[in-house]
Amino acid sequence: MIRKITLVWGVLSVALGTNAASADESVLGQYYGSGVHRYFAGDLFAAHSDLSSAIAGGTSDPRPYYFRALVLERLGRTPEAQADLAQAAKLEAADVNGVYQVSRALERIQGRSRGLIEKYRGQARVIAYQRQEKLKQARYARAKQQEAERLQALRAADAAAPLREAPVPAAPDPFDAPAPAALDRAAPPAGTPAAPPPVADPPPALPADADPFGGAAAPPAAPAADRPAAPAPPANPPPAAEADPFGPAPTPPGPAAPPPHPAPPPPSAA
Repeated sequence: MIRKITLVWGVLSVALGTNAASADESVLGQYYGSGVHRYFAGDLFAAHSDLSSAIAGGTSDPRPYYFRALVLERLGRTPEAQADLAQAAKLEAADVNGVYQVSRALERIQGRSRGLIEKYRGQARVIAYQRQEKLKQARYARAKQQEAERLQALRAADAAAPLREAPVPAAPDPFDAPAPAALDRAAPPAGTPAAPPPVADPPPALPADADPFGGAAAPPAAPAADRPAAPAPPANPPPAAEADPFGPAPTPPGPAAPPPHPAPPPPSAA
């Protein structure tokens, strides 16, 4: 319960503080507007009073400082005017988003007074740029130092860890041929009789007198006792005549045969 009350009170405080800040900014803006109006109207003392009220309220707007510096310059209070110009340029350089639109507010200020204001504005820009560069360099140096510390910590951790060599795979043996598929089978236990090899089915038997080329079957052979004995070859066979590669010699023509005698006439009947 107490925690809830504290939370509600904090929310109300923030809301009231925001409203109060908005009200203060609104009041300070009114003082600034009144002071600018009286400056251009020539009422320098009233303008100084209004602008001083806006500055005393803690505003971060650089425009009241610029216009109060103009009032002080016209009143002959140059050192105070220079101090206001320096503070105004510093606040403008800090306004990186350009919320207050200083250049638009100073459009009616020309001549010597505008030149004096631009001098301080330029100096403030240079100072702001140098400050930004220093911040960038500091951030870069800090990031570089953090990176170096991180690398140093990683090296220390690597040095403390034991070295482990990666296993080197064995090179394959070119002479280690893979075993045939028949040898990959599990060997039978000792004492087990080997299984006989499978016997292929024999081809169908053909009759003895069958013609393997599909011709007509030969007549059955006569028994050996009924067959006549083959004549014995001669002891010294005559040499075979060599074949004539040009064919047999032509036979010379013999004498012409005599014409046949005519047959005698048959005897006539008496």
